[in-house]
Amino acid sequence: MKNIVELPKRKIYKTPRLLLADAYTIGADLFQSDKAKEKSVYYIVYRKELFTINQDLYNEDDTRIAFVGLGRILEKLFYEPITHEEIDEAKEFLKTYRFTPDGFKEYYFPEHLWRRTVDEFNGRPPIKIMGMPEGSVVYPNEPVVQISNEVSGFGELAAWFESKLIQTFAPSERVSQDRHFFEFFKEK
Repeated sequence: MKNIVELPKRKIYKTPRLLLADAYTIGADLFQSDKAKEKSVYYIVYRKELFTINQDLYNEDDTRIAFVGLGRILEKLFYEPITHEEIDEAKEFLKTYRFTPDGFKEYYFPEHLWRRTVDEFNGRPPIKIMGMPEGSVVYPNEPVVQISNEVSGFGELAAWFESKLIQTFAPSERVSQDRHFFEFFKEK
């Protein structure tokens, strides 16, 4: 006879990854064209220039940004596969998200895509994420990450993680500012 260990519910809540997106992305499947569902490609672009953040440290020629943080975000998002339990947890939460364009009713999200992700792709979303190598020098208004779906019909999943991946700007800005401060103090 096998001993089965039953774990208690988590004491520290972990937000289901299906909810780590903008609300309009989570429910956008209803509004997407068939072509967008078939194939979608999204880009992450930093629109803020460093000299607008700190004019004492930068001039308008200081546009270089050190790109970092993508690996850490990807590990948090994709190291563990999506599970049916995680989908159920997201679905349960979205039952409370009742404000929709049609009044108060259950908030729609493409559950079928997530179930297929678990059943057909072992919980790994069929998307491709390409980014600049960590430590690369990047510039404002140029793509630093590209997200696309790899399987027809999963176009919306390409958009799903876009809002999370834009968060690479914060560590990139911080590392860039640290370097500029280092150079500033070195000259002093």
